[in-house]
Amino acid sequence: MSGRNDFEIRDGVLVKYRGPGGDVAVPESVTAIGEAAFAGCKSLISIELPESLTAVGNRAFADCVSLTAITLPETLNSIGTDVFLGCTGLQSITLPDGIDGAAFEKITGLGEMNTQKEKGFFIKDRVLLKYCGSDEKVTIPKGVTAIGEQAFVLCDNVTHVIIPEGVTSIGDNAFSGCRWLTSVAILGSVTSIGKSAFSNCASLTSVIVSRGIVSIGNHAFADCCRLTNITIPDGVVSIGESAFSNCSSLKSLTIPDGVTTIENRLFSDCSSLTKISIPDGITAIGTDAFRNCSLTSVTIPDSVSSIGESAFSGCSSLTNVTIPNGVTSIGNSMFRCCSSLTSVTIPNSVTTMGEYAFYGCSSLTSVTIPNGVTTIGKHAFYGCSSLTSVTIPSGVTSIGEHAFYACRSLASIAIPDGVFTIEDWALAYCCSLTSVTIPNGVTSIGNSAFRGCSSMTSVTIPKRVAYIGEDVFGGCTNLDPLFRKLIESIRRSQS
Repeated sequence: MSGRNDFEIRDGVLVKYRGPGGDVAVPESVTAIGEAAFAGCKSLISIELPESLTAVGNRAFADCVSLTAITLPETLNSIGTDVFLGCTGLQSITLPDGIDGAAFEKITGLGEMNTQKEKGFFIKDRVLLKYCGSDEKVTIPKGVTAIGEQAFVLCDNVTHVIIPEGVTSIGDNAFSGCRWLTSVAILGSVTSIGKSAFSNCASLTSVIVSRGIVSIGNHAFADCCRLTNITIPDGVVSIGESAFSNCSSLKSLTIPDGVTTIENRLFSDCSSLTKISIPDGITAIGTDAFRNCSLTSVTIPDSVSSIGESAFSGCSSLTNVTIPNGVTSIGNSMFRCCSSLTSVTIPNSVTTMGEYAFYGCSSLTSVTIPNGVTTIGKHAFYGCSSLTSVTIPSGVTSIGEHAFYACRSLASIAIPDGVFTIEDWALAYCCSLTSVTIPNGVTSIGNSAFRGCSSMTSVTIPKRVAYIGEDVFGGCTNLDPLFRKLIESIRRSQS
Protein backbone atom coordinates (compact mmCIF):
# COMPACT_ATOMS: atom_id res chain seq x y z
CA MET A 1 0.00 0.00 0.00
CA SER A 2 1.04 3.59 -0.47
CA GLY A 3 0.82 6.60 1.79
CA ARG A 4 -0.19 10.16 0.98
CA ASN A 5 3.36 11.40 1.49
CA ASP A 6 4.62 9.06 -1.24
CA PHE A 7 3.19 11.38 -3.89
CA GLU A 8 4.18 14.90 -4.94
CA ILE A 9 0.98 16.36 -6.42
CA ARG A 10 0.55 19.86 -7.84
CA ASP A 11 -2.80 21.07 -9.18
CA GLY A 12 -3.93 17.52 -9.84
CA VAL A 13 -0.68 16.47 -11.55
CA LEU A 14 1.31 13.67 -9.95
CA VAL A 15 4.76 15.16 -10.46
CA LYS A 16 6.83 12.49 -8.67
CA TYR A 17 6.35 9.24 -6.83
CA ARG A 18 8.76 8.91 -3.88
CA GLY A 19 7.41 5.75 -2.22
CA PRO A 20 8.94 2.30 -1.75
CA GLY A 21 7.16 0.66 -4.68
CA GLY A 22 5.31 -2.62 -4.42
CA ASP A 23 1.54 -2.34 -4.96
CA VAL A 24 0.65 1.32 -5.50
CA ALA A 25 -2.77 3.03 -5.65
CA VAL A 26 -2.69 6.54 -7.13
CA PRO A 27 -4.97 8.99 -5.24
CA GLU A 28 -8.40 9.77 -6.74
CA SER A 29 -7.61 13.49 -6.94
CA VAL A 30 -4.92 12.94 -9.61
CA THR A 31 -5.93 13.96 -13.17
CA ALA A 32 -2.51 13.59 -14.81
CA ILE A 33 0.73 11.70 -14.27
CA GLY A 34 3.66 13.92 -15.12
CA GLU A 35 6.72 13.24 -17.20
CA ALA A 36 8.93 10.50 -15.69
CA ALA A 37 6.84 10.51 -12.48
CA PHE A 38 7.52 6.82 -11.76
CA ALA A 39 10.63 6.49 -13.93
CA GLY A 40 13.29 4.20 -12.48
CA CYS A 41 11.05 2.80 -9.73
CA LYS A 42 12.41 -0.72 -10.08
CA SER A 43 10.39 -2.06 -7.15
CA LEU A 44 6.98 -1.05 -8.57
CA ILE A 45 5.01 -4.30 -9.03
CA SER A 46 1.46 -3.10 -9.74
CA ILE A 47 -0.37 0.17 -9.96
CA GLU A 48 -4.02 1.13 -9.65
CA LEU A 49 -4.93 4.26 -11.58
CA PRO A 50 -7.97 6.42 -10.67
CA GLU A 51 -10.96 7.06 -12.93
CA SER A 52 -10.13 10.78 -12.69
CA LEU A 53 -6.97 10.26 -14.78
CA THR A 54 -7.01 11.93 -18.24
CA ALA A 55 -3.31 12.19 -19.20
CA VAL A 56 -0.01 10.33 -18.80
CA GLY A 57 3.23 12.15 -19.63
CA ASN A 58 6.33 11.07 -21.52
CA ARG A 59 8.39 8.28 -19.90
CA ALA A 60 5.99 8.19 -16.94
CA PHE A 61 6.81 4.54 -16.10
CA ALA A 62 10.15 4.18 -17.87
CA ASP A 63 12.47 1.51 -16.47
CA CYS A 64 9.89 0.14 -14.01
CA VAL A 65 11.35 -3.31 -14.62
CA SER A 66 9.18 -5.17 -12.07
CA LEU A 67 5.86 -3.88 -13.43
CA THR A 68 4.08 -6.80 -15.11
CA ALA A 69 0.58 -5.51 -15.90
CA ILE A 70 -1.33 -2.26 -16.08
CA THR A 71 -4.88 -1.18 -16.86
CA LEU A 72 -5.31 2.34 -18.20
CA PRO A 73 -8.71 3.84 -17.30
CA GLU A 74 -11.37 4.72 -19.88
CA THR A 75 -11.11 8.38 -18.87
CA LEU A 76 -7.58 8.58 -20.32
CA ASN A 77 -7.46 10.63 -23.54
CA SER A 78 -3.80 11.61 -23.80
CA ILE A 79 -0.64 9.55 -23.45
CA GLY A 80 2.95 10.56 -24.12
CA THR A 81 5.79 8.78 -25.86
CA ASP A 82 8.11 6.11 -24.41
CA VAL A 83 5.75 5.82 -21.43
CA PHE A 84 6.84 2.23 -20.77
CA LEU A 85 10.38 2.44 -22.14
CA GLY A 86 12.57 -0.22 -20.52
CA CYS A 87 9.68 -2.00 -18.75
CA THR A 88 11.18 -5.38 -19.52
CA GLY A 89 8.79 -7.29 -17.24
CA LEU A 90 5.60 -5.82 -18.66
CA GLN A 91 3.36 -8.60 -19.96
CA SER A 92 -0.14 -7.13 -20.19
CA ILE A 93 -1.66 -3.75 -20.97
CA THR A 94 -5.34 -2.87 -21.17
CA LEU A 95 -6.00 0.23 -23.23
CA PRO A 96 -8.98 2.61 -23.28
CA ASP A 97 -10.64 3.50 -26.58
CA GLY A 98 -8.84 6.10 -28.70
CA ILE A 99 -5.28 5.38 -27.51
CA ASP A 100 -2.83 4.07 -30.11
CA GLY A 101 0.47 2.23 -29.82
CA ALA A 102 2.87 5.20 -29.99
CA ALA A 103 3.35 5.10 -26.21
CA PHE A 104 4.76 1.58 -26.35
CA GLU A 105 7.94 2.20 -28.34
CA LYS A 106 10.90 0.02 -27.42
CA ILE A 107 9.11 -2.30 -24.98
CA THR A 108 10.41 -5.88 -25.09
CA GLY A 109 8.72 -9.01 -23.82
CA LEU A 110 5.12 -7.81 -23.97
CA GLY A 111 2.73 -10.75 -23.84
CA GLU A 112 -0.75 -9.32 -24.34
CA MET A 113 -2.93 -6.32 -24.82
CA ASN A 114 -6.49 -6.82 -23.63
CA THR A 115 -7.24 -10.44 -24.66
CA GLN A 116 -4.55 -10.92 -27.33
CA LYS A 117 -2.37 -13.88 -26.30
CA GLU A 118 0.25 -14.00 -29.07
CA LYS A 119 3.55 -12.78 -27.74
CA GLY A 120 4.73 -9.38 -28.91
CA PHE A 121 1.50 -8.10 -30.48
CA PHE A 122 -0.47 -5.12 -29.15
CA ILE A 123 -3.94 -5.58 -30.61
CA LYS A 124 -7.06 -3.59 -29.85
CA ASP A 125 -10.35 -3.74 -31.72
CA ARG A 126 -8.66 -5.87 -34.41
CA VAL A 127 -6.03 -3.19 -35.04
CA LEU A 128 -2.39 -4.20 -34.56
CA LEU A 129 -1.09 -1.19 -32.67
CA LYS A 130 2.44 -2.34 -31.89
CA TYR A 131 4.76 -5.30 -32.32
CA CYS A 132 7.43 -5.71 -29.68
CA GLY A 133 8.35 -9.35 -30.19
CA SER A 134 11.75 -10.78 -31.02
CA ASP A 135 10.88 -12.99 -34.02
CA GLU A 136 12.68 -12.40 -37.32
CA LYS A 137 9.89 -13.84 -39.45
CA VAL A 138 6.52 -12.37 -38.58
CA THR A 139 3.04 -13.28 -39.81
CA ILE A 140 0.31 -10.88 -38.79
CA PRO A 141 -2.18 -12.81 -36.58
CA LYS A 142 -5.57 -13.89 -37.88
CA GLY A 143 -8.38 -11.51 -37.04
CA VAL A 144 -6.29 -8.37 -37.49
CA THR A 145 -7.93 -6.01 -40.02
CA ALA A 146 -5.49 -3.10 -39.89
CA ILE A 147 -1.85 -2.45 -39.07
CA GLY A 148 -1.66 0.79 -37.12
CA GLU A 149 0.65 3.75 -37.43
CA GLN A 150 4.25 2.98 -36.40
CA ALA A 151 3.28 -0.58 -35.47
CA PHE A 152 6.71 -2.00 -36.42
CA VAL A 153 8.70 1.22 -36.59
CA LEU A 154 12.43 0.65 -35.91
CA CYS A 155 11.96 -3.10 -35.26
CA ASP A 156 15.54 -4.09 -36.06
CA ASN A 157 14.96 -7.82 -35.53
CA VAL A 158 12.25 -8.27 -38.19
CA THR A 159 13.49 -9.61 -41.54
CA HIS A 160 10.36 -11.07 -43.20
CA VAL A 161 6.70 -10.10 -42.92
CA ILE A 162 3.58 -11.80 -44.26
CA ILE A 163 0.39 -9.74 -44.21
CA PRO A 164 -2.46 -12.24 -44.69
CA GLU A 165 -6.01 -12.07 -45.98
CA GLY A 166 -8.25 -9.98 -43.77
CA VAL A 167 -5.90 -7.02 -43.32
CA THR A 168 -7.28 -4.08 -45.32
CA SER A 169 -4.89 -1.23 -44.50
CA ILE A 170 -1.29 -0.57 -43.55
CA GLY A 171 -0.94 2.61 -41.48
CA ASP A 172 1.45 5.53 -41.80
CA ASN A 173 5.06 4.69 -40.85
CA ALA A 174 3.96 1.12 -40.02
CA PHE A 175 7.33 -0.47 -40.92
CA SER A 176 9.42 2.68 -41.25
CA GLY A 177 13.08 2.24 -40.36
CA CYS A 178 13.00 -1.58 -40.14
CA ARG A 179 16.55 -1.67 -41.44
CA TRP A 180 16.88 -5.49 -41.68
CA LEU A 181 13.50 -6.14 -43.27
CA THR A 182 14.25 -7.88 -46.58
CA SER A 183 10.88 -9.12 -47.86
CA VAL A 184 7.20 -8.30 -47.50
CA ALA A 185 4.23 -10.25 -48.85
CA ILE A 186 1.03 -8.19 -48.91
CA LEU A 187 -1.73 -10.66 -49.65
CA GLY A 188 -5.41 -10.48 -50.51
CA SER A 189 -7.48 -7.71 -49.07
CA VAL A 190 -5.14 -4.77 -48.38
CA THR A 191 -6.47 -1.69 -50.21
CA SER A 192 -4.19 1.07 -48.94
CA ILE A 193 -0.56 1.50 -47.94
CA GLY A 194 -0.06 4.52 -45.68
CA LYS A 195 2.42 7.37 -45.75
CA SER A 196 6.02 6.27 -45.20
CA ALA A 197 4.76 2.75 -44.46
CA PHE A 198 8.04 1.13 -45.57
CA SER A 199 10.31 4.17 -45.76
CA ASN A 200 13.96 3.73 -44.81
CA CYS A 201 13.77 -0.08 -44.96
CA ALA A 202 17.32 -0.15 -46.25
CA SER A 203 17.50 -3.95 -46.72
CA LEU A 204 14.13 -4.42 -48.43
CA THR A 205 14.66 -6.16 -51.77
CA SER A 206 11.32 -7.83 -52.47
CA VAL A 207 7.70 -6.74 -52.14
CA ILE A 208 4.70 -8.78 -53.25
CA VAL A 209 1.75 -6.44 -53.51
CA SER A 210 -1.93 -7.39 -53.22
CA ARG A 211 -4.05 -6.89 -56.34
CA GLY A 212 -6.67 -5.15 -54.22
CA ILE A 213 -4.53 -2.12 -53.45
CA VAL A 214 -5.91 1.18 -54.76
CA SER A 215 -3.67 3.75 -53.06
CA ILE A 216 -0.01 4.02 -52.08
CA GLY A 217 0.79 6.88 -49.71
CA ASN A 218 3.42 9.60 -49.78
CA HIS A 219 6.97 8.29 -49.15
CA ALA A 220 5.57 4.73 -48.87
CA PHE A 221 8.79 3.08 -50.08
CA ALA A 222 11.12 6.09 -49.95
CA ASP A 223 14.80 5.35 -49.24
CA CYS A 224 14.42 1.59 -49.76
CA CYS A 225 17.83 1.64 -51.39
CA ARG A 226 18.02 -2.13 -52.13
CA LEU A 227 14.57 -2.51 -53.67
CA THR A 228 15.20 -3.68 -57.25
CA ASN A 229 11.68 -4.20 -58.57
CA ILE A 230 8.06 -3.97 -57.58
CA THR A 231 4.90 -4.66 -59.53
CA ILE A 232 2.15 -2.15 -58.89
CA PRO A 233 -1.29 -3.76 -59.39
CA ASP A 234 -3.62 -2.52 -62.12
CA GLY A 235 -6.20 -1.35 -59.57
CA VAL A 236 -3.97 1.35 -58.10
CA VAL A 237 -5.29 4.84 -58.88
CA SER A 238 -3.15 6.95 -56.56
CA ILE A 239 0.60 6.91 -55.82
CA GLY A 240 1.68 9.64 -53.40
CA GLU A 241 4.55 12.10 -53.49
CA SER A 242 8.04 10.64 -53.11
CA ALA A 243 6.56 7.13 -52.85
CA PHE A 244 9.70 5.61 -54.43
CA SER A 245 12.18 8.45 -54.02
CA ASN A 246 15.78 7.38 -53.46
CA CYS A 247 15.07 3.74 -54.28
CA SER A 248 18.52 3.72 -55.80
CA SER A 249 18.43 0.04 -56.92
CA LEU A 250 15.02 0.19 -58.63
CA LYS A 251 15.57 -0.55 -62.34
CA SER A 252 12.15 -0.47 -64.02
CA LEU A 253 8.51 0.11 -63.21
CA THR A 254 5.15 0.20 -64.94
CA ILE A 255 2.64 2.78 -63.77
CA PRO A 256 -0.94 1.40 -63.86
CA ASP A 257 -3.49 2.83 -66.30
CA GLY A 258 -5.72 4.15 -63.50
CA VAL A 259 -3.10 6.61 -62.24
CA THR A 260 -3.61 10.13 -63.64
CA THR A 261 -0.80 12.07 -61.94
CA ILE A 262 2.89 11.36 -61.44
CA GLU A 263 3.31 13.19 -58.16
CA ASN A 264 6.19 15.40 -57.03
CA ARG A 265 9.48 13.55 -56.47
CA LEU A 266 7.79 10.20 -57.11
CA PHE A 267 10.97 8.63 -58.54
CA SER A 268 13.56 11.27 -57.66
CA ASP A 269 17.08 9.91 -57.06
CA CYS A 270 16.18 6.43 -58.36
CA SER A 271 19.67 6.34 -59.83
CA SER A 272 19.31 2.85 -61.38
CA LEU A 273 15.92 3.47 -62.99
CA THR A 274 16.49 3.06 -66.74
CA LYS A 275 12.98 2.25 -67.92
CA ILE A 276 9.57 3.64 -67.06
CA SER A 277 6.21 3.02 -68.70
CA ILE A 278 3.87 6.01 -68.45
CA PRO A 279 0.22 5.25 -69.31
CA ASP A 280 -1.87 7.34 -71.70
CA GLY A 281 -4.15 8.60 -68.92
CA ILE A 282 -1.45 10.61 -67.16
CA THR A 283 -2.26 14.35 -67.29
CA ALA A 284 0.47 15.81 -65.07
CA ILE A 285 4.10 15.07 -64.17
CA GLY A 286 5.12 16.70 -60.90
CA THR A 287 8.13 18.65 -59.71
CA ASP A 288 11.35 16.57 -59.47
CA ALA A 289 9.35 13.50 -60.55
CA PHE A 290 12.30 11.77 -62.29
CA ARG A 291 15.18 13.89 -60.99
CA ASN A 292 18.56 12.10 -61.10
CA CYS A 293 17.21 8.91 -62.71
CA SER A 294 19.17 6.91 -65.32
CA LEU A 295 16.43 6.93 -67.96
CA THR A 296 17.80 6.67 -71.49
CA SER A 297 14.54 7.57 -73.18
CA VAL A 298 11.05 8.45 -72.12
CA THR A 299 7.74 8.60 -73.97
CA ILE A 300 5.49 11.28 -72.56
CA PRO A 301 1.89 10.55 -73.63
CA ASP A 302 -0.21 13.16 -75.42
CA SER A 303 -2.57 13.31 -72.43
CA VAL A 304 0.07 15.18 -70.39
CA SER A 305 -0.60 18.92 -70.18
CA SER A 306 1.62 19.86 -67.25
CA ILE A 307 5.24 19.03 -66.40
CA GLY A 308 6.69 20.42 -63.17
CA GLU A 309 10.00 22.08 -62.46
CA SER A 310 13.10 19.86 -62.49
CA ALA A 311 10.98 16.91 -63.63
CA PHE A 312 13.89 15.32 -65.53
CA SER A 313 16.75 17.28 -63.99
CA GLY A 314 19.97 15.28 -63.68
CA CYS A 315 18.84 12.45 -65.99
CA SER A 316 22.34 12.31 -67.44
CA SER A 317 21.62 9.24 -69.65
CA LEU A 318 18.50 10.67 -71.32
CA THR A 319 19.22 11.08 -75.05
CA ASN A 320 15.99 12.38 -76.56
CA VAL A 321 12.55 13.49 -75.53
CA THR A 322 9.37 14.67 -77.22
CA ILE A 323 7.16 17.02 -75.26
CA PRO A 324 3.49 16.55 -76.18
CA ASN A 325 1.16 19.19 -77.56
CA GLY A 326 -0.83 20.73 -74.74
CA VAL A 327 2.15 21.40 -72.48
CA THR A 328 2.41 25.18 -72.14
CA SER A 329 5.53 25.63 -70.03
CA ILE A 330 9.07 24.31 -69.97
CA GLY A 331 9.53 24.75 -66.22
CA ASN A 332 12.61 25.86 -64.36
CA SER A 333 15.41 23.27 -64.53
CA MET A 334 13.15 20.77 -66.33
CA PHE A 335 16.07 19.15 -68.21
CA ARG A 336 18.93 20.62 -66.21
CA CYS A 337 22.19 18.63 -66.51
CA CYS A 338 20.73 16.08 -68.95
CA SER A 339 24.23 15.84 -70.38
CA SER A 340 23.41 13.10 -72.96
CA LEU A 341 20.36 14.84 -74.39
CA THR A 342 20.98 15.38 -78.11
CA SER A 343 17.53 16.42 -79.29
CA VAL A 344 14.30 17.74 -77.89
CA THR A 345 11.01 18.44 -79.63
CA ILE A 346 9.15 21.37 -78.11
CA PRO A 347 5.51 21.84 -79.25
CA ASN A 348 4.00 25.12 -80.38
CA SER A 349 1.74 25.10 -77.32
CA VAL A 350 4.70 26.11 -75.13
CA THR A 351 4.68 29.80 -74.20
CA THR A 352 7.19 29.88 -71.33
CA MET A 353 10.84 28.86 -71.29
CA GLY A 354 11.88 28.69 -67.64
CA GLU A 355 15.14 29.41 -65.89
CA TYR A 356 17.86 26.72 -66.15
CA ALA A 357 15.51 24.74 -68.46
CA PHE A 358 18.35 23.09 -70.45
CA TYR A 359 21.26 24.16 -68.24
CA GLY A 360 24.29 21.89 -68.77
CA CYS A 361 22.78 19.87 -71.65
CA SER A 362 26.23 19.59 -73.15
CA SER A 363 25.21 17.17 -75.96
CA LEU A 364 22.26 19.20 -77.25
CA THR A 365 23.04 20.25 -80.84
CA SER A 366 20.00 22.22 -81.95
CA VAL A 367 16.74 23.55 -80.60
CA THR A 368 13.74 25.35 -82.02
CA ILE A 369 11.94 27.59 -79.58
CA PRO A 370 8.18 27.81 -80.36
CA ASN A 371 6.59 31.00 -81.65
CA GLY A 372 4.50 31.55 -78.52
CA VAL A 373 7.52 32.02 -76.24
CA THR A 374 8.13 35.64 -75.22
CA THR A 375 10.92 35.29 -72.67
CA ILE A 376 13.95 33.03 -72.50
CA GLY A 377 14.69 32.55 -68.81
CA LYS A 378 18.07 33.09 -67.25
CA HIS A 379 20.57 30.23 -67.60
CA ALA A 380 18.08 28.50 -69.94
CA PHE A 381 20.80 27.05 -72.23
CA TYR A 382 23.82 27.71 -70.01
CA GLY A 383 26.71 25.37 -70.86
CA CYS A 384 25.06 23.75 -73.91
CA SER A 385 28.52 23.41 -75.38
CA SER A 386 27.44 21.35 -78.45
CA LEU A 387 24.61 23.66 -79.47
CA THR A 388 25.32 24.80 -83.03
CA SER A 389 22.02 26.40 -83.93
CA VAL A 390 19.04 27.89 -82.17
CA THR A 391 15.89 29.45 -83.57
CA ILE A 392 14.48 32.26 -81.47
CA PRO A 393 10.90 33.24 -82.40
CA SER A 394 9.82 36.75 -83.26
CA GLY A 395 7.68 37.08 -80.12
CA VAL A 396 10.64 36.95 -77.73
CA THR A 397 11.20 40.30 -76.02
CA SER A 398 13.93 39.43 -73.54
CA ILE A 399 16.96 37.13 -73.43
CA GLY A 400 17.71 36.37 -69.77
CA GLU A 401 20.92 36.43 -67.79
CA HIS A 402 23.40 33.72 -68.86
CA ALA A 403 20.73 32.35 -71.22
CA PHE A 404 23.30 31.06 -73.75
CA TYR A 405 26.40 31.33 -71.59
CA ALA A 406 29.31 29.12 -72.78
CA CYS A 407 27.45 27.71 -75.80
CA ARG A 408 30.89 27.25 -77.32
CA SER A 409 29.76 25.66 -80.61
CA LEU A 410 27.14 28.30 -81.43
CA ALA A 411 28.42 29.93 -84.61
CA SER A 412 25.46 32.20 -85.35
CA ILE A 413 22.31 33.46 -83.74
CA ALA A 414 19.49 35.55 -85.11
CA ILE A 415 18.08 37.88 -82.51
CA PRO A 416 14.51 38.81 -83.54
CA ASP A 417 13.33 42.38 -83.91
CA GLY A 418 10.99 42.16 -80.93
CA VAL A 419 13.82 41.80 -78.40
CA PHE A 420 14.38 44.95 -76.38
CA THR A 421 16.60 43.59 -73.57
CA ILE A 422 19.72 41.42 -73.65
CA GLU A 423 20.51 40.63 -70.02
CA ASP A 424 23.89 40.29 -68.28
CA TRP A 425 26.18 37.54 -69.64
CA ALA A 426 23.41 36.40 -72.01
CA LEU A 427 25.77 35.22 -74.78
CA ALA A 428 29.08 35.33 -72.94
CA TYR A 429 31.79 32.83 -73.95
CA CYS A 430 30.05 31.74 -77.14
CA CYS A 431 33.54 31.45 -78.53
CA SER A 432 32.45 30.22 -82.02
CA LEU A 433 30.13 33.18 -82.59
CA THR A 434 31.63 35.27 -85.40
CA SER A 435 29.08 38.02 -85.81
CA VAL A 436 25.87 39.32 -84.32
CA THR A 437 23.28 41.83 -85.42
CA ILE A 438 21.48 43.49 -82.56
CA PRO A 439 18.01 44.51 -83.79
CA ASN A 440 16.68 48.06 -83.72
CA GLY A 441 14.26 47.34 -80.87
CA VAL A 442 17.00 46.64 -78.33
CA THR A 443 17.34 49.42 -75.78
CA SER A 444 19.49 47.70 -73.15
CA ILE A 445 22.54 45.41 -73.31
CA GLY A 446 23.59 44.01 -69.94
CA ASN A 447 26.98 43.63 -68.32
CA SER A 448 29.37 41.21 -70.07
CA ALA A 449 26.57 40.21 -72.47
CA PHE A 450 29.06 39.08 -75.16
CA ARG A 451 32.17 38.72 -73.03
CA GLY A 452 34.67 36.06 -74.19
CA CYS A 453 33.21 35.70 -77.72
CA SER A 454 36.75 35.38 -78.97
CA SER A 455 35.81 34.59 -82.62
CA MET A 456 33.53 37.58 -83.04
CA THR A 457 34.71 39.95 -85.74
CA SER A 458 31.69 42.20 -86.31
CA VAL A 459 28.78 43.61 -84.33
CA THR A 460 25.94 45.86 -85.39
CA ILE A 461 24.46 47.98 -82.61
CA PRO A 462 21.37 50.13 -83.26
CA LYS A 463 21.19 53.79 -82.37
CA ARG A 464 18.21 53.24 -80.05
CA VAL A 465 20.32 51.44 -77.46
CA ALA A 466 20.03 53.58 -74.33
CA TYR A 467 22.09 51.45 -72.00
CA ILE A 468 25.26 49.41 -72.50
CA GLY A 469 26.59 47.58 -69.45
CA GLU A 470 30.13 47.07 -68.26
CA ASP A 471 32.59 44.93 -70.20
CA VAL A 472 29.95 43.94 -72.80
CA PHE A 473 32.60 42.84 -75.32
CA GLY A 474 35.45 42.07 -72.91
CA GLY A 475 37.71 39.34 -74.24
CA CYS A 476 36.35 39.66 -77.79
CA THR A 477 39.91 39.80 -79.03
CA ASN A 478 39.05 39.72 -82.76
CA LEU A 479 36.82 42.79 -82.63
CA ASP A 480 38.31 45.99 -83.96
CA PRO A 481 39.94 47.80 -80.99
CA LEU A 482 38.44 51.05 -82.25
CA PHE A 483 34.96 49.54 -81.98
CA ARG A 484 35.60 48.51 -78.39
CA LYS A 485 36.86 52.02 -77.58
CA LEU A 486 33.70 53.42 -79.12
CA ILE A 487 31.58 51.21 -76.88
CA GLU A 488 33.50 52.36 -73.81
CA SER A 489 32.99 55.97 -74.90
CA ILE A 490 29.25 55.40 -75.17
CA ARG A 491 29.24 53.81 -71.72
CA ARG A 492 31.02 56.79 -70.19
CA SER A 493 28.52 59.14 -71.74
CA GLN A 494 25.70 57.21 -70.01
CA SER A 495 26.97 58.04 -66.51
